[in-house]
Amino acid sequence: MKTLFLYIDSEMEHFFFEKEGDYQYLDGIMVNSCSADEKLIDQVCELLDYKDFTTLSEPSKDWDFFVTIGWIH
Repeated sequence: MKTLFLYIDSEMEHFFFEKEGDYQYLDGIMVNSCSADEKLIDQVCELLDYKDFTTLSEPSKDWDFFVTIGWIH
């Protein structure tokens, strides 16, 4: 299984990346959001900090789950 991520920040910068596994539970998590669970925010930050993925300018067609995450400034 593979998850396709769309990352969007408050300035509307965005990119796609893929990770092996099911990350559906991170859908809609925005860093610096008051309404998001801190543990989920930490997981999103780890994904973005370690950058063990390749950014894509457009989505691929080889994924099982789609997740949108982001950063609110």
